Amino acid sequence: MKNKLLTIAFFATTLFANAQFQPARLQVIHNAADPSAAVVDIYVNGTIFLNDFAFRTATAFQDVPAGIPLSVAVAPGTSTSVAEALATFPVTLTANEKYVAIAKGVLAPASFAPNPNSVNTAFDLFLSNGMREVSTVTGETQFRVFHGATDAPTVDVLANGGPLVDNATFNDLTNYISVPPANYNLDITPGSDNNTVVASFIAPLSGLANQTAVVFASGFLNPSANQDGEAFGLFAALVNGTVVPFSNTTSALTNNSKSLELFPNPANEIISLNNLSEGGNIVQVLDLTGKVVISKEVNNKNENLSLQSLSKGAYFVRVQNRVSSLATINKIIKN
Repeated sequence: MKNKLLTIAFFATTLFANAQFQPARLQVIHNAADPSAAVVDIYVNGTIFLNDFAFRTATAFQDVPAGIPLSVAVAPGTSTSVAEALATFPVTLTANEKYVAIAKGVLAPASFAPNPNSVNTAFDLFLSNGMREVSTVTGETQFRVFHGATDAPTVDVLANGGPLVDNATFNDLTNYISVPPANYNLDITPGSDNNTVVASFIAPLSGLANQTAVVFASGFLNPSANQDGEAFGLFAALVNGTVVPFSNTTSALTNNSKSLELFPNPANEIISLNNLSEGGNIVQVLDLTGKVVISKEVNNKNENLSLQSLSKGAYFVRVQNRVSSLATINKIIKN
């Protein structure tokens, strides 16, 4: 197996033997969901830097040359030289800075679903400085969130029912967010409608005290319209290069049904579900950790659901159709 990341010594002795070496720190994340770029090779100034670099993988932070113009070329994973590059990007890093470089987008945008906000989705290398390898808040976890799903609209992210990310559009990278280390229920909603949950995930941050990460939205909301590429998901790239997938607590990534009605909301003892899909449904109520606290099979188009056993607070109602297996999820409040 080819080596993943070449070392500082390689650059000092091979690429820049006649230059004074000044390092920056860099992490590279492969988040370009185009199936044609599932595995790539990366060359720097014509010399191989990363071999067989796979989609949804990351390098650890490493020392790399700063103050020197770099030509970063991305080629297919089967390449034998930089001459086979798919794209080339000029980069100059600043000494003592910390960077993340994220491969994102698709090679032929016209062959994929367009971005709902008309953002350019062409394959590119997203570069940002100001990265951290250790949390600046003792005991807490810090992360930045990158919206890297080409066919996803502007979204908000709610953590345990509260706002975390506001109006993130494809290609946006947030500032650092600092939270106590814990497991969080993250809900993706349209930027203009926090009551419609597109997808829900469990973020396993309980063991990451004093650590940092890049959380990235990845893949396609509609794979069938995007050359059957990988489905949408959330992932966290840790400083050491480990990529942690977030568990999807929805059975399918579909927008909530326009016809399904839940009322009243907020509710006291009973909530009514109207216009349920035909063929029977499994109705579940989940708490903010993703734990199922109520589960009921429903064969009617309309059903009353008792909330008497629940404490006051926020919950999610997930309705899964037994025929199609598709699910919708809605946030409710128990008074």
